[in-house]
Amino acid sequence: VSVFHQIHCLNMIRRSLSASVANPTEFHYLIPQLYRHWDHCFDYVRQALMCAADVTLENLETRADGKTLLASVDGWGTTHMCRDYQGVVEWAAAHRATDDGGID
Repeated sequence: VSVFHQIHCLNMIRRSLSASVANPTEFHYLIPQLYRHWDHCFDYVRQALMCAADVTLENLETRADGKTLLASVDGWGTTHMCRDYQGVVEWAAAHRATDDGGID
């Protein structure tokens, strides 16, 4: 199920960023090993976003003085129509090929 691969990629990017901030002097040793995985994951997440193509209109940001910033959209406070992720997890668990692994 693609969503689990997408979440794996996003988590790998997050963990790499955290490791680079926590240990910048040691992290550079891991970089050659991670380049291909990063490239794959960024492209995979890009494709997933383009495939989902959420067309929800996002509100323009408004400053404290009430003026609208015409070039600023942050996405906060916007309501999106989402799929039932827990339903996807339950369906995948009920239809998995073997019982020797979990869904993370």
